[in-house]
Amino acid sequence: MEMKLAKKRYYKSFAISMGLYLIGMIGVSLMRKYMDFSIFILYGLTLVPILALLYGIAEHWHYVNSMDEYLRSRQIKAMMVGLALMLSISASWGILEEVADVARLPSLWFLVIFCVGYGVTEAFLNHRDKKHD
Repeated sequence: MEMKLAKKRYYKSFAISMGLYLIGMIGVSLMRKYMDFSIFILYGLTLVPILALLYGIAEHWHYVNSMDEYLRSRQIKAMMVGLALMLSISASWGILEEVADVARLPSLWFLVIFCVGYGVTEAFLNHRDKKHD
């Protein structure tokens, strides 16, 4: 697939998945807080943001696989840095939770940590490559 078309498709699917994710998360949070639904209904409604997030991940995978070898390699390096950062922080904090009785880190933060590591690394690699052009 042509890179320009792949990027357009990715941006469209990313906007859809993140829109559904936000609507789902805000909706379920508000329903939980202000309405009296059965816990099973809330569990069912929670599938909306979960499936939206999984759709976004699948589309990102598809986008990375449509890149040329060099760009794909750069994306994979950035993902590895994000993953290493997330695993380092989560493992270190988990040990602190067990040993030093620190406050629990909500697991939703693991995605944020990964995305920050991935995004910052990709921006750095992009800046470095443009400097050498």
